[in-house]
Amino acid sequence: MKDANMAKEPEIGKPGSSMNLSMATRAPHIAPDPERLKEYDEYSAKARKQRLKHLFLSMLFGALTAQLIACGQPDVARENEAAAASNPTMVNMLWSFSGGKRDTLEKFVEELIAYNRETAQREIDPDEIVQKNREIIVSYSRYEEEDEQTDVEIRLVSDSDEGFTVGELLYKIHNRIVESLEDSDHHFFEGLIDSGKHEKYPDIPFYYLNLGS
Repeated sequence: MKDANMAKEPEIGKPGSSMNLSMATRAPHIAPDPERLKEYDEYSAKARKQRLKHLFLSMLFGALTAQLIACGQPDVARENEAAAASNPTMVNMLWSFSGGKRDTLEKFVEELIAYNRETAQREIDPDEIVQKNREIIVSYSRYEEEDEQTDVEIRLVSDSDEGFTVGELLYKIHNRIVESLEDSDHHFFEGLIDSGKHEKYPDIPFYYLNLGS
């Protein structure tokens, strides 16, 4: 006869019980109930499915997050390549906007070639087309008394239907701005910077002339 004070054995398969199926072998006096064993199996199966579901959702969320981050990052190499192809800056070209206007394009090109050879032992191609548009707008800054800065815009038109060559572009810029820079230390060419779309003339390429001293 069982002791009345004996602790009641927890029911197999009930949530919260620490028992498992091996208890039937450790405690021979317990007769496993097939219905409870079935309930236990169903409970364990549900728990496994729930864990697998959570694992799958976690992996899916991680993959989607990584994809969103990747989509949000710019392809810097591709953007730089596109910018280089469409926005010539001629940063490797050397010139000083000084000495007054030049009479002809041919004379200017001769001086441009000689200047780059003597200054940096560099050979240039003055006939290279650097802007296919026949018309461009160039903005530059000049400094008045007490270093007061004034921004000026000039509009240039190429003589060729093919667009501007290196020589023609610098020649026309030179003759348009050289007199205004006569008393300025900032008269050395340091490239053209793409300024995006012009407010009034969005269809015309717009550049900022970078000048150094």
